[in-house]
Amino acid sequence: MAKRRRGFETLGDMVRSLGVVLAVVLVTVLITIRTQGQSVRVVDYSATLTEARRVAPFTVLAPEKLPSEWRATSGDYSPSQVTGKAGVVLWHLGFVTPAEQYAGMEQSNDQLSELVKTELGAARQDGTSTVNGVTWQRWSGDNGRRAITLVQDKVPIVIHGTAQWAELEQLAGALRAG
Repeated sequence: MAKRRRGFETLGDMVRSLGVVLAVVLVTVLITIRTQGQSVRVVDYSATLTEARRVAPFTVLAPEKLPSEWRATSGDYSPSQVTGKAGVVLWHLGFVTPAEQYAGMEQSNDQLSELVKTELGAARQDGTSTVNGVTWQRWSGDNGRRAITLVQDKVPIVIHGTAQWAELEQLAGALRAG
């Protein structure tokens, strides 16, 4: 077969070359493509709740009868060795709400102002919410997050997240002692 001189390639040669390049690009895209949403990893926090209720220096609360659309994503009990503050413990729960937002709960024997600062950063009071006949203080953070807070039996409770007020109030309304 006679070799063609450079510069005299045919249209067929260019189409074949373009096909090879497109195939390489397609394979690269398929390998590196990511799904848009992240899947939610649901956790069972019941064992952690049982342990927290056994050892915490306060009555540990947890939601009961939340609709199944509320998906628990975290449940942690942190004793003073973890919090880094002598005698201060923290009970935490995190959820993805039915509106696909985050709602978390913190209960601790730390100062309310410390919990609000940890969850919202710079925050300002933003009215009140009434949940099951109890008045909770609303807070709005500069980071777009919000919280409702209550001090019950000298123990601060902070319900916070990107969820709207109604979902934060729903979580607060479901809290019960064990």
